[in-house]
Amino acid sequence: MTDRIEIRDIPERRLIGVPHKGPYDQISAAFARLDEILDRDTLRARAGAMVALFHDSPDEVPPAELRSFAAVEMDRGTATPEGAEEVILPAGPAAVLAHHGSYTELPAAYDRLFGKWLPGSGRRPAGQPYELYHNTPDEVAADRLVTDIHLPLEP
Repeated sequence: MTDRIEIRDIPERRLIGVPHKGPYDQISAAFARLDEILDRDTLRARAGAMVALFHDSPDEVPPAELRSFAAVEMDRGTATPEGAEEVILPAGPAAVLAHHGSYTELPAAYDRLFGKWLPGSGRRPAGQPYELYHNTPDEVAADRLVTDIHLPLEP
């Protein structure tokens, strides 16, 4: 399926999460730790969308050294629970690639965004990419997953 890319004005997002170091495809371990924290502090009902931040390029950093952050959106009125960290994503324009399908297809989606769309767009990145998950493998089959890849852009 062809994923569409559009420029959107993204609101500020407050994230609560835990860091992950290692291959990006193993970030589920960090999401499991975050789930334990949310359950322990009875915050699941207040948690918004799941988000994963990716700090390094897998083309430049060895898999064992890749840094990422497994998080959920959380309102400002909720204290950061023990064992978690807060990250604020600033408001601003972003290229958003709406990916429909398995997580195993995400590297190809990133190639389209960074290798094809970005060079011809006339735009410059303003931060690291992140993924916002509309559903999870626990909820739907892999071919029905919906993931938005956000690339913050300079105004």
